[in-house]
Amino acid sequence: MIAQKNVLLEEGEDEDHEQQRQRKKYHLNIDHLQDDKATEIKLRQFSRPHMRAFHCSWFAFFVAFMTWFSISPLLPEIQKTLNLTDSEVWNSNIARVSSTIFMRFLLGPLCDQYGARILFLLVLTVASIPTFMTGLVNSANGLMILRFFIGISGGSFVMCQYWSSRMFTKELVSPPMNG
Repeated sequence: MIAQKNVLLEEGEDEDHEQQRQRKKYHLNIDHLQDDKATEIKLRQFSRPHMRAFHCSWFAFFVAFMTWFSISPLLPEIQKTLNLTDSEVWNSNIARVSSTIFMRFLLGPLCDQYGARILFLLVLTVASIPTFMTGLVNSANGLMILRFFIGISGGSFVMCQYWSSRMFTKELVSPPMNG
């Protein structure tokens, strides 16, 4: 690829023309040395593959975040209705966070093997089932089990970061670490 670029530049093309060719292919400036990752973010674009992946990533993370916190505002009412103690509510919080930590360790290597899109779909689908079953809980153990499975959606942070790091250069994904 570098040899082709040198040949083009030797034939009279300038650097601006080369950047225009890149834009026609990807609609964004890219870095060939970093596997055609985008070097810029244009929030109003939905072009493939970079910006579409960016928008799908943040939207899926938003859905996962809403799922992860779906029960939290209802806990006082759930506690009163089910006659739960404070320690039973705390145990359900611990169950949710425990499954999130476990999923973050599990999903990292799986992203390398299957990619972020498939895992995002799987995690959001699996976490949506217990979220919809919230109204069926009638005991402290049921709440703890439910929140454990809802906590799976907290692992979606891994896929969001993985997807972004595959689409954008390291300078865009983690600026504080590169300066």
